[in-house]
Amino acid sequence: MVGNSTRPMPVLTKLPVPSVGPEDVLVAGDGTVYCGTNDGWIYSLDPQTGAAEALANTGGVVLGFTFLDENILVVCDAEKGLLELDLVTKKVRVLASEVAGQPLMFCNNADVAADGTIYFSNSSTRHGFENSSRETMENIPTGSLFRRHPGGPIDTLLNGLHFANGVCLSPDESFVLVAETAAARIMKYHLTGDKVGQSEVFVDQLPGLPDNLSRGSDGLIWVAMVTALSKDLQRVQACPLWLRKMIARLPDFMVPALPPFLRVRAYASDGTCRFDYEGEGRDFDMATGVREKDGRIYLGSIKESAIAVFEHEA
Repeated sequence: MVGNSTRPMPVLTKLPVPSVGPEDVLVAGDGTVYCGTNDGWIYSLDPQTGAAEALANTGGVVLGFTFLDENILVVCDAEKGLLELDLVTKKVRVLASEVAGQPLMFCNNADVAADGTIYFSNSSTRHGFENSSRETMENIPTGSLFRRHPGGPIDTLLNGLHFANGVCLSPDESFVLVAETAAARIMKYHLTGDKVGQSEVFVDQLPGLPDNLSRGSDGLIWVAMVTALSKDLQRVQACPLWLRKMIARLPDFMVPALPPFLRVRAYASDGTCRFDYEGEGRDFDMATGVREKDGRIYLGSIKESAIAVFEHEA
């Protein structure tokens, strides 16, 4: 359900990042911006001066992250698994590299409950980060949503997801959302109430493929869409499996380049779209992460070498 018409993307300012691909973005209470890149570095950025500090290198590919507390970051590394970074000591520790004996091949995004429970996604048991587009085209649902309890045990909430991606708890923690990138939808898993343990569609038929999710200071759930939902992709996904696999393995020069795309939305807890921002994608392309903090929107991108920022008028 869309409650507001699409707005043009406001003028963007940029915070340069020393490496490529700040896939997600996080904003601390003091305004410090955190991001991680596809060469394993995690940076802090000063929003006033633009100065960047390299905090640690995971040795993998940094995707989503969030705060466990004010001094600890929970980090999803596509290659290394679920990690934590101590912002004081700059030490990285592995929280999970497998679940029930199955390696976390594509750990992607996470959110943390008030009691320290971590909800996180693994996009695929077949492909890693380097084959993200293949995973989307083949569209074989092997993604999962997991819950790590404070003591360490992990249970599976959902599996068989179409490229499990962004994860976000509702403001009251009564449910958790997980983006299914390849299906252009977001699923809802009930944590409390009469439907506890059940799942349902939160929103579907998105105009783009959803990537990271986040809960804003405005109480809304923000969604970054990495690329448009194209007719070509839908046609490929409708093909028999053998043909999908063949198409997914075509060399890059035979695959049409993705057109520039920039779009983010914000949803209320009932699934109503409250805000919908769309840009041309020429100045900043393929938003994969989005955070709202006190009326300012921060965007990450798997393609760019900067965090984009714009002022949001509610």
